[in-house]
Amino acid sequence: MKISSELNNQIQYLHRQVGSKEWSGQLIYKIEGGDLDNPNDLVLTGEGIFLMHIGTSGSTEFEMDNESTVELYDEYPDLMEGLSRTGLIHSHHSMKAYFSSTDDGELSDNTANYNIYLSLIVNFDGDYAARVAFPTTVNKEVKRTFSFKNIMNSLLNKESVQTVEEEVICYYDCHIQDENLTVSDSFKERYIKVKDYKPARTTVGYSYNRNGYGNNWGNYTNKPINIFTYGNYRRFSIKMLEQDSKKDASNLEETLRKVKHTYHKDESDMIEIIDDCLEQTIGSIAYKRLTVSDKFDFFNAVSEMLKEDSYVNRKAYVEDYEGAKILANILDMVTDIEDDNNITQIGDGIYAGY
Repeated sequence: MKISSELNNQIQYLHRQVGSKEWSGQLIYKIEGGDLDNPNDLVLTGEGIFLMHIGTSGSTEFEMDNESTVELYDEYPDLMEGLSRTGLIHSHHSMKAYFSSTDDGELSDNTANYNIYLSLIVNFDGDYAARVAFPTTVNKEVKRTFSFKNIMNSLLNKESVQTVEEEVICYYDCHIQDENLTVSDSFKERYIKVKDYKPARTTVGYSYNRNGYGNNWGNYTNKPINIFTYGNYRRFSIKMLEQDSKKDASNLEETLRKVKHTYHKDESDMIEIIDDCLEQTIGSIAYKRLTVSDKFDFFNAVSEMLKEDSYVNRKAYVEDYEGAKILANILDMVTDIEDDNNITQIGDGIYAGY
């Protein structure tokens, strides 16, 4: 299955706008080649989404009504000509993209209405899952053995063989290909060669001296690194939230409101936890290349993202949740720094990088 640039843009837009709520809709796709009898040659291209529902963090569902059907065919006229088809697309947001028992049930229920049915599950990480399903009729022989006594009280065995017709839903798992991620064959071959390679010894080409917050980042100080991605903001926030988890809550914003201005642990403790979470988010080598200014920009971007959308509608933690308190403290500091026109120090030894 190919993910067109239009479909990819729509998916990313909904990720940003909806966040960690499941959404669903009609998936518009075309069959580019092949057929069900030879799945290796079957090529499907996802063209777009007709959004139908924004649900909760755990579920989404919809039914097509007449008005929605008219709008669907107005927006995608190729459906009327049979040049395009409809399937299902829904989001698993920050969860893994896989077919749960609920998704399998949906596939079984709806495939019976199509001769071919495509279902696509997407998530924040871009690790998508798709199945193309079709209804089949299976004829199988059922053998029964009857044991009974005759009038002479002797035990007899009789066998009966019947052919039973059964309706079964079959499916193929799709290989997902993003049209925006095309590379040369030589590049693919190099990746295959490198991905499983395990060197006997690892040599890291950097050195650094850690002297509190006025860190000297050694050889890589002047080398730029891009850590400002939506995925990194999300992963960092979740890692911060997962520190010392105790109680469940509904979402990140609620957690931050309840713990605002309540973190009173030692500053060096907070710094260590922040550093650890950031290092786990972007990797040790990249982390050691960051300047204090890089870190400040990163936390500022986290703050802006949280103001714009509440995407972490997953298990968070309230009051006893130390990670949320730490994250609230970071965002408070960012706000204070903004208010004071980027002053270089706040309180006792907390620099603008945090």
